[in-house]
Amino acid sequence: ADWRPAKPDEPAPVLFRYAVHYADGQTAEVPVVYGEGVEHWISKQPAGLKSASVAWTAPFPGDASGDQAVVYQLAWDNPRPEAPIDAVDMAYGPDGSRFGTPALLAITAATRAR
Repeated sequence: ADWRPAKPDEPAPVLFRYAVHYADGQTAEVPVVYGEGVEHWISKQPAGLKSASVAWTAPFPGDASGDQAVVYQLAWDNPRPEAPIDAVDMAYGPDGSRFGTPALLAITAATRAR
């Protein structure tokens, strides 16, 4: 479902969360907020978001509506880059599957240029 605020100051929902598990047993939570880290997967004009860029987009074959499928790339700054990561879990946010099913296509790591 598409989300729109009922009131102007209503915060956007957390659609899902990543739990980053470090080798030392600590965990970092990464909430993914609608409109900041991800948007609806169908768009007429895909655009980057506050915390995500457009990773891929393509029109639907044979569809003249102008709609496109879009995949977003969420950027996250690891607060503990020196600590090895053992696993990453993904779980629904508080509203469960109300806004669809998240899909994780890939995870990459990089070192920020200094």
